[in-house]
Amino acid sequence: MIRRGLSAYAIFLASDLVISWLIIGMVLHETLSLTQWGQILTVNLVIAIVEMLAAVRVLRVREQKIAAMTRKVQGMLQNEEPAHILLKKTDPYYDLTMTINQLQTHQQQLLREKAQQGEELKLLLSYLHWGDGDRQLPKS
Repeated sequence: MIRRGLSAYAIFLASDLVISWLIIGMVLHETLSLTQWGQILTVNLVIAIVEMLAAVRVLRVREQKIAAMTRKVQGMLQNEEPAHILLKKTDPYYDLTMTINQLQTHQQQLLREKAQQGEELKLLLSYLHWGDGDRQLPKS
C-alpha cells in the first residue's frame, strides 16, 4: 500500500515541479540565470521531499491501523480474544473499529451462552433415567 501511495505521489511530485517551473517563468516574464533556476528547483525539491516524508508517515500510520484490524478479525476467527482497538472519534477508521469491537463482544456473548446451554443440557441429561430406572448417563 505504501508503494502504491509513493508511486502516485512521485507522479504528483514530477507534475508539481513542471508546473512550478512554468508558473515561475510566466510570472517573472524574464529569463532567469541557470543559478536562479537551480535555486528555485532546489527549494522546490526540498519542499517536495518534506511532503513525501509526511506522506510516507501518513501512509504508514494508516497501514498500521489496517494491519491491527486485520489481526483482530483473524484472532476472532480463531476464537481468540484479542484486545479491543481504541481510536479517537476523529479518526477515519473509528466507526469501523467500533463495529469490529462490537462484533467481538457479540461473538464472545454467543460463545458464553452456548457453553452455558451445553452445561445445562449435561445437567438435565444427568437426571434422566434410562431403561430400568437405575442407570444414568456417565458424568463427564
